[in-house]
Amino acid sequence: MHRLFGNPPVGQMPWWRILCYVTLSFVILAIIGTIIGAIIEGVDGAGGFLTGVGIVYLSFLISIVTVLVGERRSMTSAARSLVIAYVVKVVIFTLLLILAPVPDGFRNGWMMVAALIAILLQLGLEAYVITKQRLLYFDATD
Repeated sequence: MHRLFGNPPVGQMPWWRILCYVTLSFVILAIIGTIIGAIIEGVDGAGGFLTGVGIVYLSFLISIVTVLVGERRSMTSAARSLVIAYVVKVVIFTLLLILAPVPDGFRNGWMMVAALIAILLQLGLEAYVITKQRLLYFDATD
């Protein structure tokens, strides 16, 4: 099992840690935001907030799972898989918009605010995990 919190081992790739940090943070964000949205706007506020967080999390999940699968082969495969993940996301979200439209009541400021907060949170956590990454700065074979 990976060490998900605390200092990672030297050379360990950060993908699992990013997945855990973002997932935990999004769950907390969704709970708090949904409660606040429900209190202020009712079902539409809660649903809009939850939909915004869900859309951003789905986008994040497609990318991170693609990298985790691609990394098993090589880092080059992981990089290629990220490019492919972008195309997959466009196709999935286009199909979702066509086949499962968001209810009109959820298309409000709550969804936009939730998506914006979720994107900023995701990017911040990714940057945090990557800056805490421990890298070897010398060739260990010498």
